[in-house]
Amino acid sequence: MEFQQAVTETIENAARDVANQLSKPESLEKLEQFKRKIARKKGTVESQLRNTIQTQLDGVHSGLAKLKESEAIIREIRDKMAEVGQMYKQCAELTEVVNPIKDVNRKYRQLQATTTHINNIFSVPTGVKQTSELINAGDLLQAHGILSELEHTRDELLVQLYLSEESFVEKNTSLHHYFEPLSGLSDSLGQQLWLRINDTFKLIAEEPRKIVTALRIIEREEKIDKSVAELLKEENIPSSHIQGRPKKWREKCMDILETVIINKCKEVVPGDRMTSPDDWLREYLSSMGSICFQCLDVTKKHGPKCFPPGYDIFNTCLRWFHENLQNVIGNLISSDLNSRDTSTLIIWIIDMKESFKQALSIDFDSVGPLISQEQHDGMVKICLEEEGRQTLTLVKEMMDEEFKFWCGAQGPDTDITGICYTSVTISLFQMVEQHLEAFTQMGQTIKLQLLERLIGVLVEFQDEYRAKAEEYITQHSSAPLFFPFIIAIANNCKQAIDFTAQLKQRACSEYNVTTLKREIEEGFKVLTEKFDEIGIHCCDLLLDAVFADMRPLLDNLFSKDEWLPQDHPHKLFLNIEHTLTEHNAQGFVHLKQQYHSYIIVCALDRLVKAYLQGMLERLVMCTHMYSTHHACVHTHVHTPHMHIHHTHHTCTHTTHAHTPHMHTHHTCT
Repeated sequence: MEFQQAVTETIENAARDVANQLSKPESLEKLEQFKRKIARKKGTVESQLRNTIQTQLDGVHSGLAKLKESEAIIREIRDKMAEVGQMYKQCAELTEVVNPIKDVNRKYRQLQATTTHINNIFSVPTGVKQTSELINAGDLLQAHGILSELEHTRDELLVQLYLSEESFVEKNTSLHHYFEPLSGLSDSLGQQLWLRINDTFKLIAEEPRKIVTALRIIEREEKIDKSVAELLKEENIPSSHIQGRPKKWREKCMDILETVIINKCKEVVPGDRMTSPDDWLREYLSSMGSICFQCLDVTKKHGPKCFPPGYDIFNTCLRWFHENLQNVIGNLISSDLNSRDTSTLIIWIIDMKESFKQALSIDFDSVGPLISQEQHDGMVKICLEEEGRQTLTLVKEMMDEEFKFWCGAQGPDTDITGICYTSVTISLFQMVEQHLEAFTQMGQTIKLQLLERLIGVLVEFQDEYRAKAEEYITQHSSAPLFFPFIIAIANNCKQAIDFTAQLKQRACSEYNVTTLKREIEEGFKVLTEKFDEIGIHCCDLLLDAVFADMRPLLDNLFSKDEWLPQDHPHKLFLNIEHTLTEHNAQGFVHLKQQYHSYIIVCALDRLVKAYLQGMLERLVMCTHMYSTHHACVHTHVHTPHMHIHHTHHTCTHTTHAHTPHMHTHHTCT
């Protein structure tokens, strides 16, 4: 049915194809060409079909051949299996015949072993005595040679005895009793070896032969342990059957070495915190580092020459010392160290790793960190918090002393140029530098964290400084030294701005960067802006006082009584100029250049405003032509030229204030 459907579809498709090809009348001319094309395509398809069918037939032929071959192989295997089964039945009968031969062979082996060791069996008492004498004489290598022969005899006899069919327990008991002195000798020899291993760090430098002898004996015992274990496994004998095996002397040797290192670290006892609170930890850590350095130095120089390569003695000792130092540091951290001791511990860890790396080429970090990141962060937090608290306390004390100085009878200090100042900002930034210098050994990262915290302290000082300045302004504005101290406060702010810039530049230089992290950059910016605000506020306060003093003179500008008389305007200008000059000479010149320039510019601005205000607010009524002419002349002549550049911090330093000069056109009527 499906084949018929396929034929029908094929015919329909062919009809459509022919219809498409002959859809136009001119296509009939190409009919022969279409026939040839279809014939070629048909021939190609038939060729492909024949090849495919031939390939399938070849595959079927090959598969049938392999099936026949497999059938023959299976038939052969079945025959062989039948033969093996028949032979197995015959072997079961043969086993009963061979059993007597096996018994004879076992007895022969036992007799052969007994014959081989007969001399050693009878020489056990003599060998025990000789071995004991050699051990007492310190000839451990020769003593171990005799002892190992006796033990080898005992082990062989015990193995053969276990394989015997006779009563094992009774003979085992008597044989163990006969060789029992060997266990005592082995223990005695081991004690002598362990005494030498206990003095490893001394002997490898002074008497390496003793350590080498001990290690040779230990390595021989290690090989004997392996050979006995292989024999017992081969004969299917329990390992507990051989008395004293395995000895595991190499494992015990390493355990003793580790114990020696632990005891060396425990020998260093910290001093009493109460009697020497400043030095107890430094002395303790110094002693601990010295012991570690000496032992590792000796091990690095002489250890590889004495110990076999498999011990990896230097790296093993390094790992043990590392573990002990971890325990020591962990115990110190958990003992509630104060900030000073915590910083001492951090510095010691850094210095110790650096000194070991330079002197011994030892990288402790390759073994692992001496303290975890959590412990490190906790220690740093303790140091930074305590440092911040102490600094803040000192800052408050400095501020209280500064306020008392402001209220005292002694004026501020002056430098050689006459600039007034007090020592609070110098002391403050010196203290900051000292704290940063103290943290230099802890690493740049911790120092940067301290810098961030100290900037916070400086901001708090800034707020306190402003509050104290406001309090001083409110309560002591009439004091005789008020103006000098206000000038000193402004100069202190400028000095603090300079110190802040130096501190930032030094920090960038140390870290070899152009900008610091965002929080620190913002802190420096806040410090600069707030100190500048305080300085500007002090300058404005000085200007307020000066212009309050000049208020009567400014009120008379363009007034009828002071302006129309012939000589009055000239006197008025001279008085204003004299007042400003006097304040500049007595006060403004003691300001630093930035604030001196600022206050001069602001003073000129205020004079201009006062002049314009007087000119625009007052109407001078002149009743005579002479008065009108006279007023215009004074307005033109006594109002010289004025050029003011309103640049806040770039004004040229001026030593005297001048009368404001303006171009004005005043019309009098």
